[in-house]
Amino acid sequence: MGREGGRSNGLMGLSGRESSEERPATLGAGESGAGESGAGERGAGRNLERALPFRFGGVHPLGYILDVQERTNPPGVVPGSVSHLPLDQAAVMTIEIIIVLIGLMLVLPAIIGTLASNSGGAGPFGPTITIVMAVLGVGLLLYGGFAYGVVTQRGQLEVPAVAGKLQVEHPVQRVHIISPLDGEAVPCRVLTMGVYPQGHDKDIWVLLRPTDNMLYPQSDHTNTSFKRNGEWQVITRYGGSLDENYEVIVFEADAAASQFFTATLEEWKADLFFPGLTDEEMPAGATELDRITVTLAENCRGVF
Repeated sequence: MGREGGRSNGLMGLSGRESSEERPATLGAGESGAGESGAGERGAGRNLERALPFRFGGVHPLGYILDVQERTNPPGVVPGSVSHLPLDQAAVMTIEIIIVLIGLMLVLPAIIGTLASNSGGAGPFGPTITIVMAVLGVGLLLYGGFAYGVVTQRGQLEVPAVAGKLQVEHPVQRVHIISPLDGEAVPCRVLTMGVYPQGHDKDIWVLLRPTDNMLYPQSDHTNTSFKRNGEWQVITRYGGSLDENYEVIVFEADAAASQFFTATLEEWKADLFFPGLTDEEMPAGATELDRITVTLAENCRGVF
C-alpha cells in the first residue's frame, strides 16, 4: 500500500489506500466550496444590509455582524478549520441566524397589522406594505432555515457492528481485547471492546496496523478508549479491501503518550492527510498490552 494508504483513516484513524485517495479530493473540494460560499453569503448580506433600512442608534445590526465576521474570518479561511480565528460573541451569530431574525422582524409586524385590520383598527403599515413585508419575511425565514439546517434532516448516526465476544474471567488480571475475536472477519465499522484490571489508571489506545505496516490510532470524541467499571471500548474504522488482514493492537499510554496520539489525530484531521505512524514514531510512554488479527468481511475502500 505504501505510506500514503493512511489517508483513508477518516476523522478517527481509518486506514486503506483507495479511500485515502478519494477523501482529500472530496473534502478538499468541499472545503474550497465552503470558502466560496462564505464569500457569497457576505456579499448577499451586504446587499440585504443596503436593502433593509433598520438602524439602531445609527448602526445596522446586520452590517455590524458582517463587519465582525470579516475581521474574524478573513477571505480564504474556512470556518471550523484550524486556521479559523476565534469568534467573539457577536460573530457567533451567523449570517443564517441574522436572516432568520430579520425574517421574524418583517413577519411579526405584518401579522400584527393583519390582526389589527381584522379587529377594525388600523395597522402600523398600509395593506401593500404589509403584504410585501410578509412575503419577504417568509422568504427570509425559509432561506435562513434551510441554510442553517433548521428544517433539514439530520445526518444518520454512526452505528458500529458488534463482533464475537470472549467470555470474561474474573478477576481480570490484564488489559486485553474481548471483541472482536482473533481471526474473525469484521465489517468496516466495529466496536472493539476489552477489559482492564482494578486499579488500572492509564489511558487505553487501540491502533490498527493494515498491510501497509503503518499504525493508525483509533479514537472517538474522547480521544481515548472509553473506560468504565473494568471495561473499555472504542469504534474501530477500517478502510481496506475484502479479506485484507489488520492487526488490532492495544496500548496503554501515560499522559505524554496520550497527548501525542491526540495531537497527532488533530494534526491529521487539520491537514486531511492520514499518513500513519511508524514504529520509530511511537511515543516511549506507549506500551503494547495485547494484539489480535482480524480480516475484513467486506470491501471498505471509500467508506468513511
